[in-house]
Amino acid sequence: MSGGVLNATDWSTAENWSSGAIPVSTDDTVVPNTLAANVTMSGDESAVALDLLHVHRGFTNTFGTSASPLQFSSEFTKVFGSSGFYMEGTDVTSEEIRLQMPANNTPVELGNADAGDFTRIICNRGLVTLKANILFSAAGMVEVGWMTDRNGDVRVVLAAGADTLPNLRMNGGRMTSDAIITLAHLCAGTLTQDTAAITTVYVYDGARLELNGSGTVATTVVVYGGGTLDLLQTALQKTVTTLYLFPGAKVIWDTNDVGATPGLHTISNLFDLRNAE
Repeated sequence: MSGGVLNATDWSTAENWSSGAIPVSTDDTVVPNTLAANVTMSGDESAVALDLLHVHRGFTNTFGTSASPLQFSSEFTKVFGSSGFYMEGTDVTSEEIRLQMPANNTPVELGNADAGDFTRIICNRGLVTLKANILFSAAGMVEVGWMTDRNGDVRVVLAAGADTLPNLRMNGGRMTSDAIITLAHLCAGTLTQDTAAITTVYVYDGARLELNGSGTVATTVVVYGGGTLDLLQTALQKTVTTLYLFPGAKVIWDTNDVGATPGLHTISNLFDLRNAE
């Protein structure tokens, strides 16, 4: 079996691996806490589709760089260490990547070098950038969680030009999105949907949704008791096609009421149940 434990900096050098051979597809690989060097790739490993990559807690160097991310695919990736993790998936789907970085400001950058995509990205701690070249599978999901600080452990940036994200689940942290999101469930934390629209979003107790774009910024927004919808982070004209406000929901807006005082925000179908009788 090739791969195994990486014992020196260059991934593409056979003698740097515990097996004496460079990893190939279906291999399991480990970056241990004992490796005191940055991980680089001198060769083309883009055809490699690993079963597992495990970056151990206690590994304190970098895995690739922002300018030269490491390019390969892995069915399951666990990143618990490093001072920066930079990866681009290649020609197959990366099923799951779990990010539990050493600190909330430890950078992570994920993208795709070709037609491969990501199915599930779990962000529990770190500063995570999902780059403009990232691709998601049809059921692709980003999950934003936390470890010890629900509000501060994670910040995720979904870059402009990125593939449409089919599913987002937030249980903490902050996310800023400049790409389209199809469906989001916000149980905690703050989603700032900046320049692109969101199709359907549910905002639960303790969560916050900021819609900062212009034109039609959302198709369906449902805000439950304790949730917050904020349309006034930017002074732009906005339309929400359908909005449900349940008792206890908070909304910050400048509504455009037909026949009354003009405002910035048009709600085409409003179901305000906060004072329903």
